Amino acid sequence: MVTEDEGASLDCETCIAYDTSCVGSRMTCSAGQDTCMVGLSKTSVAGFNIPAAAKSCQSHEVCNFLEPIYMDFGKRNFIRARGVCCLEDACITASPQLPPVNTTTNGNQCPACFSLSSDCYPELLDCTGSENYCFELATQTIKGESMSITLKGCTTESFCAALQSGKVSLADIGISLAKAGCQLAKQAIPSA
Repeated sequence: MVTEDEGASLDCETCIAYDTSCVGSRMTCSAGQDTCMVGLSKTSVAGFNIPAAAKSCQSHEVCNFLEPIYMDFGKRNFIRARGVCCLEDACITASPQLPPVNTTTNGNQCPACFSLSSDCYPELLDCTGSENYCFELATQTIKGESMSITLKGCTTESFCAALQSGKVSLADIGISLAKAGCQLAKQAIPSA
């Protein structure tokens, strides 16, 4: 766990970009934000691959939830993400690595779909690798604009733990959620 001495001010570079890295200005972190974070994600939706990078001030409690995150919502639509905590100059060279795609099924299934509305018609998805949970997310706004996106599918324990902790927020990247939840995935019923 990386933290600054209590009472000392911390400066972190802050930025968001739809690219594999970003560059921004340094800002003094607010009270309770005692570490910097560098995050990287790749979203694949409808055949488009969208990288995103972010750097921000965070609470050290967020560092506990930065294990690799996989979210698979079927039909080759997925999100992979990873973040690292760091302090000051160490953040210059911090470079989170995205988790590799794992295609080995693990016997679990979840309802999965992606929709640009609140209506989502799920199909059963075979979970892979460490995806042992089912998730459901519905956005309310993105960057201040009303936008409904619904996602359901397989995910990792690390994503669900982060979501349920309340310590990790999508508000930092301008996303407000109308619904968010996780549950253990169900074992697939063997076909006869």
